Amino acid sequence: MTTPKTLKARYPYQFEGPAIELSFFKGWIFLLAQLCADIDEELGANKRSFRWVQLKQKFGAARFYYRMEGVLGSDDREGNQYHLSIKQNDHRNRHLADPDEMALRQRIQMLKQKAESLTQTACIVCGTPGEIDHRKGVDLVVCPEHARQRQAGGIEPPWFADEDE
Repeated sequence: MTTPKTLKARYPYQFEGPAIELSFFKGWIFLLAQLCADIDEELGANKRSFRWVQLKQKFGAARFYYRMEGVLGSDDREGNQYHLSIKQNDHRNRHLADPDEMALRQRIQMLKQKAESLTQTACIVCGTPGEIDHRKGVDLVVCPEHARQRQAGGIEPPWFADEDE
């Protein structure tokens, strides 16, 4: 079973350094694990200082934020467009004129967006197909069973226990 602990052990560089918030949800861990594996494969031997800085749930879907040699991979949107926020005066970005480097960064951004999109239909607790539930003031994607539990006020925690972190 994949847990935050096993994920951090497999891809330690992705979880090193300061982090604002890392919330690991049981139902989405398989999507995050696949995303970590895909990014690891894209990066190859040169991990380019890639690391996650925030993993959270917002409006019923995951938001994954990362840093990669001066680039903040964000979920800032203009309409339906996503943008990479690049620090303009960062000397580490001098390589961004390289088309291969830009293509790599775009592939990583697309992988992140795809994983975030998949969380819009995966139960935050168990990962089975679900829909956004707007009850209780917080939008969560839950399967029918967890929607019933949530309505009854007894949904099981979607987070991993501390020992799994």
